[in-house]
Amino acid sequence: MQTRLVRTAGRTAVALAVAASAALVPAGIASAAPAAKPGPSACNAGHQHGTITPRPSTADVANYTVTVYADPGTSTCQVGGSPSHLRFSENGTQVPAEVSPTGVQNRITFLGDGMPVQFDVHVPQSGDTKPADTITFTPRNSFNDLPVTFTASGPIQAGPGVTVGPMVTATH
Repeated sequence: MQTRLVRTAGRTAVALAVAASAALVPAGIASAAPAAKPGPSACNAGHQHGTITPRPSTADVANYTVTVYADPGTSTCQVGGSPSHLRFSENGTQVPAEVSPTGVQNRITFLGDGMPVQFDVHVPQSGDTKPADTITFTPRNSFNDLPVTFTASGPIQAGPGVTVGPMVTATH
């Protein structure tokens, strides 16, 4: 009789342990789903696009904002400072421009899915400007150029004395 009681008690303990672990699995305690693999970096070639938007200007300076949007599903990357190697073009033909950085260059911001960045471009209206419809540029991470070229499209002027502000989190 005592053996039968021990066997019954043992079976009851095993049944309770199985039931308890079965209750924990749906709650995610005993088992976890594999983590989602992050998408490609927003700073990788071909995973972003940019737009050029004219802003209120004066008789002396034309102002523009370049906004860069990451493709959906991309992971974030760090950018900062003024982009370098700006090239202006109109219908695929390069338009000459002299470009200098301006503003705080050592701040970092993040480009990613739903996290656009922007920078301002200021073009003196000296009479030597020419129209352009595209700019290409190299983003920086405040310390070094990143090994990729970004492109932005929209109406813009190019010429001597162009200044380019640092990349910041987009506000518009």
